[in-house]
Formats: sequence, C-alpha cells, structure tokens
Amino acid sequence: MSVNQAGINVNFTNLGLLITRISVFPNGYNPSRSELSIASLTNCLNHAQDVKSSFLNAVVIEKNAQTQFNASFDGFDSFITRVGNAVSICGAPRHTIEQIEVILRDLHGRRATALVSKPTVTTDNTAVPESNQITRHISTTESKLESFNTLIQLLSSVPLYVPNEEDLSTVGLAKRYNTMKMVDMNYKTALASLDAARELRNNIINAEGTGLVDIANAAKTYVKSVYGATSHEYKSISDLTFKKVV
Repeated sequence: MSVNQAGINVNFTNLGLLITRISVFPNGYNPSRSELSIASLTNCLNHAQDVKSSFLNAVVIEKNAQTQFNASFDGFDSFITRVGNAVSICGAPRHTIEQIEVILRDLHGRRATALVSKPTVTTDNTAVPESNQITRHISTTESKLESFNTLIQLLSSVPLYVPNEEDLSTVGLAKRYNTMKMVDMNYKTALASLDAARELRNNIINAEGTGLVDIANAAKTYVKSVYGATSHEYKSISDLTFKKVV
C-alpha cells in the first residue's frame, strides 16, 4: 500500500474515532457550526468512504483495461513481419513494395511494450503507473495504430496482395485493427474515469474549509476551545491527526 493511500486510510480511521469519542463526552458536544455536528461529521465520513470505494473500483477497471490494452499488442511485431513477407512475394511493383516497407519499418520502430513504472497510487493489490509514462505509452501506441491503419489502406489498393491466410488478408488486418482500436479507446476511457475519481476523492479530503481534513481539524479545535487543552476531552482526541493528500 502506498504512502498516499495509507495516509487517506488514516484520515478515515481517525475521523471515525473522533466521532466515537466526542459522542460520549459527559458534558456533550454542541458546536454552533452545523458542519462540525456529529451528524455532519458522520455524513462527511460516509460520503468520503463512498468516494474512496468508487476510486478503488476505477483503479481495478483501469488495471484490467491496461492488461487488455497491452495484450492487444502481444505478438504484433512478429505478425507485422508475416505481413511484410506476404507483401514481398505478392508480385506488386517494386515502388509499391518500397512504400509498404517504409510503413512496416515504422511499425517495427514504434514498439508497444508493457508498462513498467513507479506506482503512485496503490491498493493492497493494485498499482496505477505514473501519468507521464502512461501519456508517452499511449502516444506511442496511437502512432502505431495510425501506421497500421495506413498500411491496411495501402494494401487495400494493391490488387496483387491477396494472401490465402485469413489473418493476413486486408479483411483480417482490418478486423485486427478494429479490435485494437476498440481496446485502445476502452483504456483511454478507463484512464479518464480514474483521473476523475482521483480528483473527486482528493477534493473530498483536501477542499479548503469544507474537506474532511479541515472539518475534522476544526472539530478538534472546537473541543479544545470548549474544554481546554489540558482537559480529558481534548486529550482523548488530540492524537487523532488529519493530513491532506497529494
């Protein structure tokens, strides 16, 4: 579990403890500010936990989409080599073959590899790679897909390119491209959803004046102001820390 996720869990755990402890104060807990009431603190915690659950679900969806995304490129280089061999023996004019070879070299030069990155957000079993590496990876594979589509369009204009192997035919190539494109779009959608879920989660915790951290700390300050810094009531909650997350 990352430091970031651990810090978030501490905030949630400590808010639960804060609510439990102030609920049994002998002389009561009655702030004038409604956001600091026990009912509001409880609603704040429940909402934050729901948002956290949505975020963790988005992490799982993104990870599954990333796995499918990477799998869609498995064996792609060797497949493109097969296409190149089929082109070389199809009998097309040399200048046409040379055009196709340029695209083939381009495809081999932009290699889609599995992401290996430093995790920035993790659950117990799931890691999300750094966004800058994801951006580079997507840019690379987008270029690869564009080149693959260009290859298909060019081969479709070559009457002599009619391999008997179904997967090497222009129909087979188009089918593979469409599948890869769909997986690519699913991955981008999952990434966008994850980013939105992360932003919402962080806002629930960090929002100035209204986030979980500021509200919880304000509740502590209220107890300190009413009962005093040396009181049993304040000492029972003084060790509960709330920190904003990056």
